[in-house]
Amino acid sequence: MQYSAHPTCRAAPRLAAPLVRSVAAALVATTALVAPAPAQGWLGVMLDPGAARLTVAEVLPDSPAARAGLRPRDVVVAVDGHALADLDDLAVALASRDPGARVAVQIERAEKAMERRVVLGVVPIGGAAARAAVHRAVIRRRLGLQVVLRDGHPVIARMDPGGPAAGSGLRIGDEVVRCQGRVVTGLADLAGALQSAAAGEPQARPEVLLVVDRGALSLSVGVRMAPRPPVPPAPAPRRR
Repeated sequence: MQYSAHPTCRAAPRLAAPLVRSVAAALVATTALVAPAPAQGWLGVMLDPGAARLTVAEVLPDSPAARAGLRPRDVVVAVDGHALADLDDLAVALASRDPGARVAVQIERAEKAMERRVVLGVVPIGGAAARAAVHRAVIRRRLGLQVVLRDGHPVIARMDPGGPAAGSGLRIGDEVVRCQGRVVTGLADLAGALQSAAAGEPQARPEVLLVVDRGALSLSVGVRMAPRPPVPPAPAPRRR
């Protein structure tokens, strides 16, 4: 079965969430929040942060996913027929739907393609914290940076060795004030600018221009972002 790219996930700008090799990824996967709407569709799964694909590590009890029959080790490949390349795509697909919406989730289970109909629920935990984790996850995956907030601006707290920003000239303590000409006043601004820049070909590595404050200095630094992972081919469902 061929899945098309989700139209929301290909549009710019993209505010998205979240695949991240961190604790934040688990929170992102659980909540699937990407925008500041008061109520958004919730699936209720934890994804394996060490897996290359969207692999379910845990299905939360009494969640929409549990009621629909999703299981640990299921691989989520599409929502309503639209292929998912990464956690960003999943989060955007779910965040565009309200609680109570019915969606078709295409999965692979033991290398067999199948579909589960899910009635999305309401996120049972604080949305603000979840959204912050989503944005941090996007920033880390695209730039290899872990950030904290100082007076509303993301400040580099850690740089992943060998990550996209390593060797770029950025330093721990730099305060990001602009990205691609866009004023950055919070995590959502930086994550949104990165996702807009990455909205083209999945394997492209566009360079983004960051303006950072370093003490009394204001510096412009170019960073070539990490590419998005390719969409794995989905096996055709078996006819019975």
